[in-house]
Amino acid sequence: MACDNLGMCHDALGHFEKAIGLYGQAQAMEEEATDGRSAERCINLGICYRNMSDHKTAIKLLEEARVIAEDQNVQGKACSNLGTCYCAWVSTIYHINQYSAQC
Repeated sequence: MACDNLGMCHDALGHFEKAIGLYGQAQAMEEEATDGRSAERCINLGICYRNMSDHKTAIKLLEEARVIAEDQNVQGKACSNLGTCYCAWVSTIYHINQYSAQC
């Protein structure tokens, strides 16, 4: 739990690589999580990757969280972040196409 919380702090500070490492440590310490934290951790990792503009990895993690979440609130959080991630991905592709056309 401490690594998860520290990961969230680093994510908020924009230290995404550090946050991802801490989430990995938390997962290694708790391989057989049965309390729902695995889904939450996938969401947190997905958010880190989204913040780094790695939308494909973020979507994969958020989809995994949506599937393994047993709690409806966690499923909703995963779906909400999926929507945000897809919007950011489409926006990035749009801007790349716009700037490429100007070159």
